[in-house]
Amino acid sequence: MTPHTNTPHWVDTWTQTSGLPNPRLAGTTTRPRTCRTCGALTLTGYDAPLAAELATCDPYRLTPHHETAAILLGIPTWQLWGTPGSYEITRRTPNHINGTQNTPADKCTVLATHRCGMRPISTDPIPTHPTRTTTNPDRIPF
Repeated sequence: MTPHTNTPHWVDTWTQTSGLPNPRLAGTTTRPRTCRTCGALTLTGYDAPLAAELATCDPYRLTPHHETAAILLGIPTWQLWGTPGSYEITRRTPNHINGTQNTPADKCTVLATHRCGMRPISTDPIPTHPTRTTTNPDRIPF
């Protein structure tokens, strides 16, 4: 007979695969974390409440030139929304980047996906004051 624990097996599995210590952190809030592999500081969060992708990003703002370099290197980029403590993140695609659906990188906060063992593309800090676009247009307002 196995010992009884208060934590269901699926929670342990979720915690191990997601790298997040608490299932209540699931959702769209992006939080500072330490990379489990290399120990670098990252911003980690899901890009949607359902059917989401886990994004682990370097906490440095990209300029349009940096974002272009990331695209050429095949590194996914993400747009950071909100204010410190309640950041959210969404994936940027070619339609988003060229301005047809979202804001260009010089008018919002864009991050690159974290790559262990590689230097970040940028070392510009994330602004502590929100950029002009602080709400996610994909989020339903009610």
